[in-house]
Amino acid sequence: VIGWFPHALETLLADPAFQPFPQKKIPWMMLLVVLGALFGLIPAAYSSARFGRIWTMRFFCLALLGGWILVAAANSVDMILAGRFLLGESEHPSSAGGRRVF
Repeated sequence: VIGWFPHALETLLADPAFQPFPQKKIPWMMLLVVLGALFGLIPAAYSSARFGRIWTMRFFCLALLGGWILVAAANSVDMILAGRFLLGESEHPSSAGGRRVF
């Protein structure tokens, strides 16, 4: 998810469907992945404690699939931004699982 963006940026800038490309939104494309991961940890921790790690991973796989669908079917920069946020949310649910140590 994180490594996808630098290679695809040249293609996005050259694509006539995304012209004129708002240059101010380029930093947001990377930042929204990190913000999505930050906001994804809270529901991941809750659902992991309540439903278990397997169901949490299955739920976040749906978010991962939805994020890639938004990115692949994007016809505007805002759809790419929403997809990147979903991809960030689905990135870290496995780190919220496990037994409570404290």
